[in-house]
Amino acid sequence: MADPGLARDCLFQLNVLIWACWPQPPEAPVTPALRRAGYQLFWIEQPLEAGLSVLARQRASGLPIGPNPVADAVLRRGDAFTLLECKPSSFSPASEASAQARGLIVAGANLPARLPGLPGTASGEVCYLVPWEDTAAMDATLMELASEVVGEGLAACPTGPLGLFVKEDGVYLGLSASPAGSARLSRVLIPEERVAAAEPGQDPRPLYVVPWIPDAPDGSDLTALREKLRAHTLAWLGRAPLGGEATFAFADLLDDYRHLRLGPLPVPQRISTNLVVLMSKLFFASDPARIRPIEHIQRLHPRPVFFIHGKEDATIPSQESVALFQHYPNPKNKLWIVPGAGHVRSYATIGRRYAERVADFFNANME
Repeated sequence: MADPGLARDCLFQLNVLIWACWPQPPEAPVTPALRRAGYQLFWIEQPLEAGLSVLARQRASGLPIGPNPVADAVLRRGDAFTLLECKPSSFSPASEASAQARGLIVAGANLPARLPGLPGTASGEVCYLVPWEDTAAMDATLMELASEVVGEGLAACPTGPLGLFVKEDGVYLGLSASPAGSARLSRVLIPEERVAAAEPGQDPRPLYVVPWIPDAPDGSDLTALREKLRAHTLAWLGRAPLGGEATFAFADLLDDYRHLRLGPLPVPQRISTNLVVLMSKLFFASDPARIRPIEHIQRLHPRPVFFIHGKEDATIPSQESVALFQHYPNPKNKLWIVPGAGHVRSYATIGRRYAERVADFFNANME
């Protein structure tokens, strides 16, 4: 009997979605239904950062709007992009999850501004992948949230749900009937289509391409992630132009990797410090531990520099930036030690204030 709770597993949802977007041979047990409909997987875990003017308008609206939402996946069909979120259930407009949904709806309305490099004609929409029994409620919530956004004078993109069914013969994506929302992705699989075949009693889960959710509890099973990371690390070692021995702690690498967001696989979007050191040694014959910026910073003369460093940085002490600031005197230089911020976490710690001070520095020094 199919596991009724599997459809509410966000990791399962995301991997089914990925397989549905990838080309498959005719005999494969996975059917790329979304690929056949013209969709391609464009990004995984994609941040959609807003500019200062957008943040100001969102704040003035009074609505709880996620300022810099992250989409679980971004699908592309021509110049149309779908920001897709995986959720274990629907939620009401009053729930905490609605702030992120509003943020995605606002971001999708002006996607080229959020994702530099996209064509100016790029359009966006928002879809939420939920168990099929929650699709109607999810549809209604997304419609209401879009209406709230428009009511405050902000642009909203089309929205819609996408259902996931787990049946005895496999896994299905799509809807049984047309939704109220106008998102195109919600309407391409009506009725629902089987994307992963399974025999009665067989586990319907496909091979997980994304084997780990970064914010999962530490007690969770790491087997899948460990094997994938080990395989890719060995592949890197096999083709690296080594001039000698290289030693690294796999356990530390695993721990760093699994706590960070994943970008387009198999390479992490934000790579850990240990992995940076390893790759620098392997591919560039350079040991970061031997690099001394203080010996080279004078080469920046006469350019002004804004030194920003987290006070709680446990990787590189903030005194390093203080020393650089003192060693490179320039009346236009600035030094800011951000209270409470860790390694490369200043922006995440203070957000808008960070952006404003950086913008002020550039405005004062750009000619």
